[in-house]
Amino acid sequence: MKIAFNYVMGEKQQKRGYSELRYLILNSLKNGEKTLNELSRTSGVNWKTCDNHLIWLIGMEWAEEVFSSRYVRIFKITEKGKERLSDGKI
Repeated sequence: MKIAFNYVMGEKQQKRGYSELRYLILNSLKNGEKTLNELSRTSGVNWKTCDNHLIWLIGMEWAEEVFSSRYVRIFKITEKGKERLSDGKI
């Protein structure tokens, strides 16, 4: 069990695991295509953490990058990702 110290509130909180973070990201993507920044805001996951987990989700073919430029990247959920999300097996 990982414990993180919340300096703002001054209390210990349990860290979210990989499965929970990936679920939040996929759940956010089921509502349509999103940029990395939008994903971060809607899922409540830090943008860099979101970026790292998207690499894993793309590798598993549960998400895909539909557009990439120097300034923005857009992602969407795949059919495999929708199936996993509905099964709850992430």
